[in-house]
Amino acid sequence: MASNDQSGATPVEPEGGPGGVDAAVNRLAHWLLGSTVTEPGWERMVADFKPSRRTPGAYLARIVEIRDGREVPGSSGILGPQTRAAPLLDDLREASYTPEEGAWLSATMILRAHGWPEPEYEVGVDMNHHEQPEVWAEEAPLDAEDLHADLARFPRRGRLPEWMRELLSDPGAEPAPDAGRSPQSDPSASSAPASETPSDAGQDPAATPAPPAPGSAAPEVPADDAEASPGEETVNEEVLRALDHYGRLPGEKTTVNVLRALMGGEMLLEVSGPGGAETPAGERGTYLQTVRASDGATLLAVYASAATARTMFEASGLPGPMRLERRRGVRILEGFLADQSCQDVVVEPNGEVSCRIERQLVEWALRTPRNDAAKRALLAGSMQQLLGSFMAPTATLLMGVRADDPQGRPVFRGADGSEEPETIVLFTSGPEVAAMDPALQIRSAPAVAALRYALEIGARSVAINALGPTATLELGQIRELIEIAEARNAQQPPQG
Repeated sequence: MASNDQSGATPVEPEGGPGGVDAAVNRLAHWLLGSTVTEPGWERMVADFKPSRRTPGAYLARIVEIRDGREVPGSSGILGPQTRAAPLLDDLREASYTPEEGAWLSATMILRAHGWPEPEYEVGVDMNHHEQPEVWAEEAPLDAEDLHADLARFPRRGRLPEWMRELLSDPGAEPAPDAGRSPQSDPSASSAPASETPSDAGQDPAATPAPPAPGSAAPEVPADDAEASPGEETVNEEVLRALDHYGRLPGEKTTVNVLRALMGGEMLLEVSGPGGAETPAGERGTYLQTVRASDGATLLAVYASAATARTMFEASGLPGPMRLERRRGVRILEGFLADQSCQDVVVEPNGEVSCRIERQLVEWALRTPRNDAAKRALLAGSMQQLLGSFMAPTATLLMGVRADDPQGRPVFRGADGSEEPETIVLFTSGPEVAAMDPALQIRSAPAVAALRYALEIGARSVAINALGPTATLELGQIRELIEIAEARNAQQPPQG
């Protein structure tokens, strides 16, 4: 690192983090450079971090790049306790802790790169010790229980900020701890995810509910993986994060990012029958909520949040009850394509930000080879399932290739900006490639063959997908997987 300008931080040498604040910052910056899938040429990389209140010991992260003065959305998601990043963030909280100010509640790291293709880096960190963390997406804000847990680990002897005192004055809350630090305590979360308020750029203000008449219009979606109404829960936070990026910078890349997030997880459909009545069990999935766009098109409405679906249902003026079903995003899109009654899909209609996805884009996404099992494994955070998803004879992985690359190599990431392949990026679907860069040419190959090719061209590791959730396979894992596949092939009887 060329320098470390810690704006907003108190440079102390506390009992926690070995090496102090500077060392903790530099270790975190090295991790960010080495693990973020990015292409050379960026000017700044901005990473926001916050402890996760839902998963003890985990952190929420949001990363964007600045290129040519433009903000390019990057990855976002949760960094679990088992990741390399979580202990580094723990170290930074420990190292910057003081009894007067406590531990930081949110932190923003800014990396600046100068002199591509062999840049030098500057790193700065702004650590918020006093302000109430903003709320990202649909996450709940800090409550008294969260704050008590954090103060038990990082007690404050100085005057608490007003918002903390108000929160702790909740009659149902336990008294605030005043004991000394307990480094052995469970690393509880202290804040909730937050995001900038999205603009209205993705909204279609003329979108209105248009439930189909009996026996007409709305694509029938396979209900083999449907569930009962999920109440108020958010079922796909990745979609909400993608919508947040889309609202700030609408365009082809951010639209594809919404589509890849939709395909990767589950979504909600409002499946009440005409007049608000529940659809008969035998006709499950026949009546789906649609909306009318300002250009007169009929759009299939899909939701990441039950609250948005409820708002649309209430706006229709139809009597209840409302019925929601939770289904895999890929299944929803397959049903949409099988029926011509809706022109396009709209995600979170009349939400804070909504996004219209054209039928042609959906057709391309589902026509391109993909590995749904690998994507589900990434969402589940299961390396065992991920490796297993590459073993099926029909399993595929995709590569993104730059049109001007005479060697036709897949895109890679490298912490030092060199042109030597370091971590090759392979993808689970076409939208995953295009969300990284719509200009990339897409090539597919059997999964094991793609991994073998990465080794042959000198890759030191392989990243699966560029935007979260992602996973990195080290050389030993790749070689072992290839050996297993070859052993299985040797045991197969000859064809014909």
